[in-house]
Formats: sequence, C-alpha cells, structure tokens
Amino acid sequence: AGIPFARNRGVREARGAWVCFFDDDQTAEPDWVRQLYRRATARGVDCVGGARDLVIEGGAAAPESELGRRLLGEVLPDANPGEYHPRWLPNTGNVLIRRSVFDEIGGFDEGALEGGDDTDFFHRLLKSGRRAVFAPSSMVHHHIPAARVSEDYLQWVAMRHGLVMARRDLTAGGLYTAFSLVARGGQAALVLFPHWAWLRLTGRKARALGPLCQMRRAQGFAKFLLYRLAPKPLRGERALGVFHHRNSAAAAARATNTTAADTGVTP
Repeated sequence: AGIPFARNRGVREARGAWVCFFDDDQTAEPDWVRQLYRRATARGVDCVGGARDLVIEGGAAAPESELGRRLLGEVLPDANPGEYHPRWLPNTGNVLIRRSVFDEIGGFDEGALEGGDDTDFFHRLLKSGRRAVFAPSSMVHHHIPAARVSEDYLQWVAMRHGLVMARRDLTAGGLYTAFSLVARGGQAALVLFPHWAWLRLTGRKARALGPLCQMRRAQGFAKFLLYRLAPKPLRGERALGVFHHRNSAAAAARATNTTAADTGVTP
C-alpha cells in the first residue's frame, strides 16, 4: 500500500464529474473548491491547481531559502503565470481534475512509492494535449511540524525530489537524460558547492540551505539514475526504500533526535 494506491482508490470510488485532491495535513479556505471549479469552467480546462502556504507549528520559523519552502510544498498565489507546463506542474495538495481524464490516460503510478506518481500523472495529462491552469484564489494551508524545518530533513526531501526529477528525465529518454546528469553534476561541483561554502564561511547558514538542498537534489538525481542503469542483480533492494512516503516521519525524527510520533505524522 502507499499514497498512489490511495489516490487511485479514491478515483475509482468517485461518482461525480470532477475529482478534487487534498492532503490530510492541510486546512483550507471555505471556498477553495469553488474557486477551482470556477476557474475550470471559465477556462474550459480539465485540470486546475491552487495555492498553498505554510503553517509552521511549534513556533519554528519557515526556511529562509525559497527552495526550502518549496520543498515543504509552498505555492504562493503569485508563483505561476497562469498555465502549467512540463517544468511547472500542479500538486495533489490542491487540485481539481475532470474524472474522465483518468479513464483516458490512466491513474497514478503505483510503482512510484518513493514519490513522483503525481509528477508522472500531470506530465501524461499535459502530453495528452489537455491544459491545466492555476487558480491563485484557491488557497489551502499546509501544516508543518517543527521537526520538518530542520536542515537534515530538508536535505532528505531534496534528495527525494532529485529521484523524482530523474524518473521524469528517464521517461524523456535518449541523450537528454545523459545531458541532464552531466549538467546537474557540473552545476553542483562548479557553482553550488563554492556558493554554499562561501555562505557558510561568512556566517550565513540560513541562506546556505538553498545551495545545499540543490546539491542534495543533484545527488538524489544521480542515485536514481545509477540505480536504474545498474544490472538488476547489482541493485540493492533497499537502495530507494528510505525515500518512500511512509518513511518521511522517520526521516524527520532522525533529523531532530525525536520519535516518529513527535513529528506529527503517522508513518
């Protein structure tokens, strides 16, 4: 079992013409669904995504780095020019999708337990010729336990995002995948590491989190590609298991020396 299984079950049980997705650690403005539906009918599209801000619990501060906040799911109302594209996709924390889309392109990838099933789905949606637009007036609030704003936890999330990006680029295939790996490795070594080191040496630790997470994302990208390209007998069975959705609470606990229950998330 896992998140993509739950999403697909929800779609199978749906009886209406539209399916709306929402995370269990969120609250929403009273009209959030209405705003999504209004935008969908006004623009004549099959998919509409909304905005999401962060509510950090326990008095902790949100990451200073924009990337750090995006890794936690922040999507501000001014974050999108209006229409989604392959480099800027909706997320299942706040999205409305026409039910017939699932019948035509399929559901969420149940093999993507380390994440990326929603990314894969929205790529397929756009590739099918359907349009997806952003509704900035639809707002939900993502509640983040204090344990999840630690530097170590955000590095874990960044590596997991790298895996998702590698899965996406492998789907594109060909020379693009090799070029992407070389480009990310070169950027990490020649740009990100010097930038991170300079910020640390000059005492700007909070700002250094941005390039650090970008390096971890490149590391996760390389890890997934090497795993997929290796012969099956040489693949470690648990190589990617640590990045499964169900291990997010354990990762937060390790980052703060707490128990999984203290993170506010059920593993």
